[in-house]
Amino acid sequence: MTLSNINKLSSKGLNILFVIPARKGSQRLIGKNYKTIQGKSLLELKIDNCRKSCLGNIVVTSDCPIILEQAKKYKVDFIRKRPKSLTGDGPSTPIVYDAVRFYERKSKSKTDIVILSQLTTPFIFHNDFRDSLNIFIKFIKKYKSLIACKEIDNNISWNIYEDIKGNSFKLSEKINRELKNFLVDKKIYIPNGGIYMFHRNHLNKKGSLYLSPTKIFKMTKHQSIDIDYEEDLKLAKIIGEEILSV
Repeated sequence: MTLSNINKLSSKGLNILFVIPARKGSQRLIGKNYKTIQGKSLLELKIDNCRKSCLGNIVVTSDCPIILEQAKKYKVDFIRKRPKSLTGDGPSTPIVYDAVRFYERKSKSKTDIVILSQLTTPFIFHNDFRDSLNIFIKFIKKYKSLIACKEIDNNISWNIYEDIKGNSFKLSEKINRELKNFLVDKKIYIPNGGIYMFHRNHLNKKGSLYLSPTKIFKMTKHQSIDIDYEEDLKLAKIIGEEILSV
């Protein structure tokens, strides 16, 4: 299906694939991929919302036996046990590329749009996937990708930096002035890890998931929680009590 044809369509008729990656081990929060919120594992929450969006199939890709078993338990049709070359900590693009190719071999079909969603973003809901996809399709001729982001403070001059030797410093007045001039009438956003969306034709084994130009899908800080540290998990549990029990 060509880009021009996709531009005329809604999500109906497109072969859309969710890719949920989960590697073994974690550096900052041990066992973070096995954590639970409101009695559900992070993988179960992610699979539930992908399924409720009714957009497409799901592939779980992992080098972790626990995650692979959980995926079987939740009846995921496409489960990719990563080859040894993709185990451990590494760049995301080869992992996503491998997962898409695996799905296409197994399903004997060609993917149109790929949606990558990190396991550790529990508050990306099914309506977020649908809303972001509608925006992506609307602007698909203009943008190569769509990335869910949260806004951050643009006053970088407040930051204190530290080099590898432990020396701390602030930005020079010259750099501060240049940054302030650059940031006039601008906002700063960072990806929240919950939605990376791009057309299959733009996915290369050694390319980037930050395909430029990209469309920003703006989300709140609560929606954008990415569980990477213990305090992230504690906050997610508190928020989960409010919104997941409704």
